[in-house]
Amino acid sequence: MDAVYLTSDIIIHYFLSPLEPESHELDEASQQLYEAAKERSERAAATIDKVNKGELRAYISDLVLFETVKAFEAVPFEKPEEEPDPEDPLALRRGTVGFASRKNPHIGLALRSLVVQPNILGIDKTLWDRIFVLYAYDDAVLSIETAYHTAKVQRIQWTEGREIEGIVSFDEAYDHIKDITRIDPASFQ
Repeated sequence: MDAVYLTSDIIIHYFLSPLEPESHELDEASQQLYEAAKERSERAAATIDKVNKGELRAYISDLVLFETVKAFEAVPFEKPEEEPDPEDPLALRRGTVGFASRKNPHIGLALRSLVVQPNILGIDKTLWDRIFVLYAYDDAVLSIETAYHTAKVQRIQWTEGREIEGIVSFDEAYDHIKDITRIDPASFQ
């Protein structure tokens, strides 16, 4: 195989492996569910590892990244004792409990490390790198949607040299982003 298209479930299972059950005395149905989740995680890891090693090219879409972030936000978060190693953010994927906090840099680091892989295709890597920087590190707590729109506006201004007066939105999070002006829709009445 030369190239494949990855859906969000592969990326989610890659980063979020199931936790080992606390008790080895699970009922049969729970044990089967755990084993199935563990197998999916192992298969997803094998797939992404081939991409990381340059053995497989994989297309993803913006929607895949949105779905992945939303899935991470839904997972209970247990703050790790150590900050992630920026040199090797993928080392944290196994055994991580979750990524629910937007101020937790693990989401941005993990997905940034994936999208910059040379064998990941189909997305604007420069744009997504900026989105994940805004999402994980901006002083304002931004949703992935707000980070996306902010990065798009900045890109239009920086790379196309076009002037944008502001972002028309009810979302007051834009009020806290440096160099972005939110325009209240009431301004147009």
